[in-house]
Amino acid sequence: MSNQKKYFFFDIDGTLTDDATHRIVPSAKVALHQ
Repeated sequence: MSNQKKYFFFDIDGTLTDDATHRIVPSAKVALHQ
């Protein structure tokens, strides 16, 4: 078994992803890692 934790995020208001690319924006990745 892996010791790595997995998390699921629901971007209800569209603040984590870019509308054009549908990918997580870099600033959201930084915030989630903190």
